[in-house]
Amino acid sequence: MKFIKKVTAMLLSLVMAITTIQLNIKQVQAEVILTSPLISVSGYQMKLNTTSKEGITFRTVCKSPAKGETITVGDKEYTVTNIGTIYVKDPNRSGNNANNVLSKAYTLLDTVPYNESGKTFDFKYIGSRAYNGVILTFGYLATDKGILSTTEGYSSYIRTMTDMDNNVLNTLHIRAFVEARDDMGNDVLIYGEEESLVSVAQIAYKVYNEGLATNREGHEYLYNNILSKLPSSSPFYLGEPIEYGWSDIVKP
Repeated sequence: MKFIKKVTAMLLSLVMAITTIQLNIKQVQAEVILTSPLISVSGYQMKLNTTSKEGITFRTVCKSPAKGETITVGDKEYTVTNIGTIYVKDPNRSGNNANNVLSKAYTLLDTVPYNESGKTFDFKYIGSRAYNGVILTFGYLATDKGILSTTEGYSSYIRTMTDMDNNVLNTLHIRAFVEARDDMGNDVLIYGEEESLVSVAQIAYKVYNEGLATNREGHEYLYNNILSKLPSSSPFYLGEPIEYGWSDIVKP
């Protein structure tokens, strides 16, 4: 009987100890993701300079409140300190976004700037999550030269990606973001509400097929260097050139 009472007392003490430990655990809240419709991707441009040594090159145009402007998220105000663009390379190369491997969650950044001792990078942040152990998400800040214009408190800015020759088929998840600071001096990241899904091949196809190149050389560059070299299974492959100055056939 004494043994049973002793065991019962030990179990009761253990339960009490576990309860105490549980009560003393600090509850870690999930990081709040701040977003705003004022931060967005405006569109894309292809570089059609056939003498370029940068390989296949394109850039994304984004828009956000300018540096120094106030942006309100919820009921809190933040001051924009920097503006930027997030690029995510999806393994999907089919041209069909239904086959994308990654989700919008992969456009979120690790809030601590990336650093490797003795090395410098053109990006400031990496993604908050990896895919199969590989980081495919990078956050770039706009440079002064990358800011196209600033009017009425908003900046239009670009981020150029070079040497895309081996990645023209990959879906790219692209999202605009800003660095900002609250009234307590805390630094935060604020994201555009939407991501944009595109591929270099898709951009090239649209520019070529709609005759948007500014000259014949640029038009022919798209066909010779990108569209005619795609796998025939790609929806953006073209086996025959379209004469410059003419758009594709308008179906009845």
